[in-house]
Amino acid sequence: MLTHFYRLVTQINNSETTLDDAAGLLSGLMTDDEHLALLQGNGSRTQYLSDNKASPYPASVVSRVGVPGLQYVDGSRQSFFTEFPSPLGRAASFNCQLEELIGEAIGIEVRAHGGNVYGGICLNVTRRSDWGRAHQSYGEDPFVISRMGSAAARGVHRNAMVAIRHFAMNSLEILREDGRITCDEKTMNELFLQHFKEVLYESGAEVVVSAGNRVNGVACTENPALLNGILRQRWHLDELIVASDCTWPVKNGPASIKAGLDIEMPFKSGGRIAAVESALEHGTLDWSNIQIMTERILKAQLRYHCRTTRMPSPDPEKIRCQRHIGLARRSVAESMVLLKNDNGFLPFNKTSQIRMTVLGELADRVSCAYQFDAASHAAGPPGTSPLEELRKRHNVAVDYMHGNEKAKATKSAMLADVVLIFIRPSSKSELVHSRSRFLDRFRSRKQAGHAMARFRDRRHLTLDAHDLELAKAALNVAGHKAVVIIEAGTSVTIPTFVRQKATAILFSSYGCRQYGKGLRDVLFDEQEPSGRLPFVLPDTEEQLLEKERSASSHEIKYDDKWGYRRLRHEQQKPAYPFGFGLGYSTFSLNSLWCSHPIVKISFDMTVNTTNTGTHSSAVVIQIYASRRSRRDSATSSVPPRSLIGFAKEVINPGESSEIGIICRLSPLAEFHSSTSKMVVAEGEYDLFVCQYEGDSKALSSSFQILNEVYC
Repeated sequence: MLTHFYRLVTQINNSETTLDDAAGLLSGLMTDDEHLALLQGNGSRTQYLSDNKASPYPASVVSRVGVPGLQYVDGSRQSFFTEFPSPLGRAASFNCQLEELIGEAIGIEVRAHGGNVYGGICLNVTRRSDWGRAHQSYGEDPFVISRMGSAAARGVHRNAMVAIRHFAMNSLEILREDGRITCDEKTMNELFLQHFKEVLYESGAEVVVSAGNRVNGVACTENPALLNGILRQRWHLDELIVASDCTWPVKNGPASIKAGLDIEMPFKSGGRIAAVESALEHGTLDWSNIQIMTERILKAQLRYHCRTTRMPSPDPEKIRCQRHIGLARRSVAESMVLLKNDNGFLPFNKTSQIRMTVLGELADRVSCAYQFDAASHAAGPPGTSPLEELRKRHNVAVDYMHGNEKAKATKSAMLADVVLIFIRPSSKSELVHSRSRFLDRFRSRKQAGHAMARFRDRRHLTLDAHDLELAKAALNVAGHKAVVIIEAGTSVTIPTFVRQKATAILFSSYGCRQYGKGLRDVLFDEQEPSGRLPFVLPDTEEQLLEKERSASSHEIKYDDKWGYRRLRHEQQKPAYPFGFGLGYSTFSLNSLWCSHPIVKISFDMTVNTTNTGTHSSAVVIQIYASRRSRRDSATSSVPPRSLIGFAKEVINPGESSEIGIICRLSPLAEFHSSTSKMVVAEGEYDLFVCQYEGDSKALSSSFQILNEVYC
């Protein structure tokens, strides 16, 4: 028999009632306690930690009237499904079409698993390279985050509701619960909030997850300027649900209600609702605040079920299906960045017999992005290590050693045709994959909370000292035939001797279960390493961290200079710039065409590009722009050059292509506090068309904006 909820879903689909009327009717059927139940998760953190099946976390369930609730699937448990490369790795693909396909696959599997909300799209800017969860976001550039985040959210949204996180300005673990971030209004709106707005507008995401830190003295979960002020009043997202971060309970329940935080999700702490009930009883909180939130939550659930009841039933066989695994394997290759490839050393010949020496412990490990959730990684079919995959090649004889016997390794390298050297980040610059974390899931709440806290920020950006010692010995005798392979969760420093002596260098973020297969594909020309860096790789870690180390550990000021913006401002040269990557061919940028004058928020460009090499290969065209300086005006706070467009296209050797690129003006917009508007000023703007930030071979042009453009 249909419940009240599903009867109303049918009536909405048959145009017998409206969404607003249906939500109002449901609300009228519910008791006060049931209204309050909509504002929290239905399980505890202890239940979550003891769940070894990645069951969706229920929230806002009211069984008596049939409200099914939000069945939340956290991104940290992605490995219970098809395990795609980490978002930071996928950002390196610079391929929005691929990211949308991955988002669609994730949404299909979430729905097939019984979930209806996916919370794995992180839009935080990696402002600091020592952030412990940098691999969960899309890198250091807000525009890349906007494009990739929108693509993923659109894909997921076809099958599930989307929860994007963390609003706002969360980029350090040490600040995750109670850190204090200060930022002026102009910088915050231009560089740390605008990309959230773009993703919310373009994807139809239903939920935004609040951060746990403080912004300008106020906790994000209790911050009326951020939640009701920006999200609902300025951006007019009245139907958007705001939820708290799953890790930390809300501290002040009534303040969170007044600020606009709808749900404490997916856990219920008990403290928030108790405090809200007390405030209602004493008259310091009005019931109308609760009514607005509950109707918003009911409408979101009705809206979702109205569209999904018309869809085919979810098929559990879609979870880890071959199509999705193939997509993950393709993503591994597109996420790999070829930093060096002297004399076209890569790819290897597919048929010639090769004696290969493989060095380093990383070669014999299955890649994992979710190291803080070891039980999650243990679920499902195991992945394969690079070493296992290399040994499957019929034309390769592998001699592997992890590196404890340096003399033996050096001798093997001298005799080999090819040497692969796997180098890890140091334990001070990467998270330690600890077996004990599986057991942490079954401990008490207090102990489990302590275990979560061990997911920390990085103290350094260095590579493992033992691996570097082994690499130095091998490169000294066999550098001319050596490929260095680095897998890391964020930016690292690659020593000069590695950059100089290795013949080829491959870099990637976590590739996860398909990393071994993807790496084999890249080495033997089944796929191309077509990634580009979504962050800078510094020459020294002081280039990125020196300024931060002098700051208070719990109070950080956010300005407009980090990553490539900071290095450009300080006129420092990185080891490898933002957007850099080689691929298996070379390209020339011949000419460009730009539609102008510009009158809208976006405009079209065409760049004529020729593949001048011998391999079919992907080129990534990047468009940077800056406002032309005027002598009669003060210097703008907008960074000198901002990325405003990019496109990726495969071109056959010797052929040319007219590559179309949609450029967006929002990275050039400035915040006007008097009107609370983001405005692109009229005037002349310089364009730089290149293959990476700071490319000396960039094509240059200009465009004109005749009238102000609002973003």
